[in-house]
Amino acid sequence: PQRSAYAYGRNVYENFHQNNMNNKGFIRTLESISAIILILAFIYFILPQATPQNTTTPQNVKTAQNNIINELLYNDNYRTCIFQANNGNCHDNNDCNLQELITENTPYGYEAACEICNQVQSCIPAEQLPLDKSLYVNSIYLIRDQPKILRVYLWEQE
Repeated sequence: PQRSAYAYGRNVYENFHQNNMNNKGFIRTLESISAIILILAFIYFILPQATPQNTTTPQNVKTAQNNIINELLYNDNYRTCIFQANNGNCHDNNDCNLQELITENTPYGYEAACEICNQVQSCIPAEQLPLDKSLYVNSIYLIRDQPKILRVYLWEQE
């Protein structure tokens, strides 16, 4: 079957026009996807990101605290001294040498304090501890006639 030149030209025009319309839709889809990617990249890289806080206790601090606590738990002299001590800082109770034990086991670059309390709340004034730093606290609960709590605080030196 012979087709006229007009019919052939018309067919080519319609195919071209139809393909062109499909290409326009494809290009618009690509434009919208790229716009979304650019917006997400802008949000990710430009907006400030929160720095994660380190919430784990450093290994050298854990080791030091465990050494101190174990010595206090298994040494009868220290335990007797803790039960006889008054509430407050360990260095206020010089008979026990608790502060000396803690100072000997404190890792390099850290400072330490300890307290002996009859209660769960801290019994030393808050201004004696650096509340603007990360405090690493470990405590033991000892029971004899009257319960006592001994807390060991460690923090990085300035």
